[in-house]
Amino acid sequence: MKVHGSTIVDGASILNVSKTISNILLTLSIVIAVILGAFIGVKTMIASTEEKAEIKESLLPYLIGAGICFGAFSIWSIIVTLIENIA
Repeated sequence: MKVHGSTIVDGASILNVSKTISNILLTLSIVIAVILGAFIGVKTMIASTEEKAEIKESLLPYLIGAGICFGAFSIWSIIVTLIENIA
């Protein structure tokens, strides 16, 4: 819709863009998490006993990062759904 030469953006188009961005970023984060998880798994299988202890120490930041990432996308999805139901 145009008003006096300027464009007014409606709520539906903002929600569609938000959902698209969310889906792209979620897919990207899933791919990165799977690749890193596979890398850590292969590294664990090949490593010696001492190296396995070091890998287990690096596993905690990986799990925390994945939890934060997927938690953030879950919260974003809930907020978008709530706003969509209100609008």
